[in-house]
Amino acid sequence: MAYRPSTPPHTGDPATQRYLVQELTRIGTELSSFAQAALSGFVTIGYGGVRLRDADNFPDIGAGYEPLPFTEGVVPNPVGVTQDFANNGIRIDGAGVWALIFTFTMQHNEAQGGRIYELQVYNATKATELALLTLGTARNTTYSDFSTTTLFEIPEENQGDLIQIRIGGSLYTNVIIYDCLLSANSVSEYTE
Repeated sequence: MAYRPSTPPHTGDPATQRYLVQELTRIGTELSSFAQAALSGFVTIGYGGVRLRDADNFPDIGAGYEPLPFTEGVVPNPVGVTQDFANNGIRIDGAGVWALIFTFTMQHNEAQGGRIYELQVYNATKATELALLTLGTARNTTYSDFSTTTLFEIPEENQGDLIQIRIGGSLYTNVIIYDCLLSANSVSEYTE
């Protein structure tokens, strides 16, 4: 014998149908609110980044800051990160705590007496410095490389801002950037 669900009485009545639709809508709204509240406690997945594929001649490093060049995205399908290599940076699209990973290698001539350079993590949208790293090179050194990972809080008002790595400092001439990478991974929700 085939299963036949029982039909509640009076479902054909227009008033009963309106009531059922209203109740189902109310239940759906409550479930949606519950799901949003439950998910707000979880870390949002996010990853992406930009890199320089081929060596690039770079202006002399001096008193001002110049953004390091990036020519392509790191992954084909980033999540929560816009790989804005056209503007030499990334845009973090979700509030939270993000790990920024940065690495680069450059060739230079430091014979001009400059042996200190600075790397600046920079919010280009708001024209603000987020972090400054001061690094040195030994006398008569022609290559420098650097790698770091650091955490940044990205509040809602900074979502989508362009984040760049800029370089400046003492005079370095004949600069060639061999490779550089800037990527971000979501590690936690943002709390105030």
